[in-house]
Amino acid sequence: MRRLWQAGLLIAVWLSLFGCSRSNQTVARVGSERISLDEFQTALIEQFKTRDFSQINLDKKLEVLNNLLDQRRRILKARETGLDKTPEFLRRLKEREDLLLAQTLYLKEVIDPLIPEALIRRYYNYQQRELRVRAIKLGYKGAPQYKGNRSEQETIALARELVDKLGEGGDFKAFVQQYSDDPAKNKTEGFLTYPLGRFGLKADSLVYSAELHRVVGPVKGPDGYYIFRIEERHYRPQPAGYEKRREQIRQNLYNWYFVQQANQLFEQKSLALQKQYGVEFLDENLKKFLEVARQWRQKPGATDADFTPDQRDLVLARFKGGQITAGDLIDKFRGGFLSNFPRYGSLEKLHEFLEKRVVNLEIWAREARLRGLDRDPKLRREMANYERTQLSALLDQKIVQDKVQITETDLENYYNSHIEQFRQPERIRVWEIQVKDAKLAQQIARRARQGEDFRKLAELYNFNQSLKNRKGDLGYVSRRYTDKLLAKKAFEAGPNQVVGPYKSSVYYTILKTGDVQPERIRSLREVRGIVRNAVRREKEKALRDGFLQQLRKKYLFQINEALVRRMS
Repeated sequence: MRRLWQAGLLIAVWLSLFGCSRSNQTVARVGSERISLDEFQTALIEQFKTRDFSQINLDKKLEVLNNLLDQRRRILKARETGLDKTPEFLRRLKEREDLLLAQTLYLKEVIDPLIPEALIRRYYNYQQRELRVRAIKLGYKGAPQYKGNRSEQETIALARELVDKLGEGGDFKAFVQQYSDDPAKNKTEGFLTYPLGRFGLKADSLVYSAELHRVVGPVKGPDGYYIFRIEERHYRPQPAGYEKRREQIRQNLYNWYFVQQANQLFEQKSLALQKQYGVEFLDENLKKFLEVARQWRQKPGATDADFTPDQRDLVLARFKGGQITAGDLIDKFRGGFLSNFPRYGSLEKLHEFLEKRVVNLEIWAREARLRGLDRDPKLRREMANYERTQLSALLDQKIVQDKVQITETDLENYYNSHIEQFRQPERIRVWEIQVKDAKLAQQIARRARQGEDFRKLAELYNFNQSLKNRKGDLGYVSRRYTDKLLAKKAFEAGPNQVVGPYKSSVYYTILKTGDVQPERIRSLREVRGIVRNAVRREKEKALRDGFLQQLRKKYLFQINEALVRRMS
């Protein structure tokens, strides 16, 4: 819940609302529902990971199409039973449309001005080329990984001095060895493939526009100042064209360079919209609601349904043409208000959540409707897809999930017929210490064998932070453990032994073994949750399959097989 709505699902919205063109050809119909060629092609691409439909035989294509027809049959049944008129469905539909509208307006008002088409195309061209550069990295006090005392101003002066010397014929390779603060310089000699997204728009432009063997810099990076020389340039054409890459490039640019600017511009636009819509927060009502919620939370087994109509109708904020009630706020959490309440249990935090996550979303969506963005054909298609998904889920909940009943006999029968699944292999308790120094590893092993507390040694010396936090405890390990060498050595040593040190990957490892648990069958009590889930899946599948057979008999269909055969 921490991320603002405008920052979430941006790439999904860009791709769904501004993606490739759609086809109006109809591949199949069932009742009043149609399946377009575009939708069918999208489903094929998702399942088979190819756009070459000639590689997919007719039977497989028809299998995918029949799955889409089954989805449409469920939609028809859901509408027939009135699920599309329920308050829960209508609430979900409005929430989704509000989100899409707000994000669409956000793209137009915030993202488009910051990331114009010319910039996206420039970076598409950059991605056609791979640049090999040589780099001199100069750190300064306070920069990551730099341990010297040189100030930032001194570093800038040094960088400019080096650029001047290089311009006069200085040896770049020698300067790398003499001046660079890159710890890997002896191994790499300063070579790297220039990484887009790391050094900034200005640096990217300077590097990609520079001639071969030209010196560029100094430019400020995330961990110091850099001087580059362009050594190689290779053409690497993108397999996908500009239109298919466009939205991903825009998303990358946003993540690399524009998050902070976008947030600032969003705040400015939001304040302007709040003023335009006359937003008013009713702090006294917020206080009343907080007190009611605190008392409600103290009740054993509290649920959202416990709030009275008067409590839910309490107005927390209002604006031109609308208001936000306590009920609206509770419903935002979709049944999770109880668990989320502690995070918003003060007036300040509740006010912030109400403004950032509820009111701003509402007024951005209202402004988008006012501008006619709700009539956009692509947005309407996205909403139609969402409506089908939600109706299908609600029907499954009503017809399948809510009807499943599991008895103790069901659990026992499943457990007894799958008893081998619950066989637990022999296991041994293991603690581990990893260090990088061989001499230190020998000292630790010696102290452990002399009786020092292995857990304290693991907490003190482990290089691996996760192991340090767990005091080296790996729990019980079987012979099938992911670290095969560790498991082998632990079982060979047996219980209550110190093992090692031995070399494993880049570490020297010391082990301490504990007791051994023999192979056994876990009891039903131990695996009850696993068994219950498995029984539920079986019962749900049986209900779902039976229900689907009924729908197939009830709702007739038509397939344009000639169109399916022509696809290539």
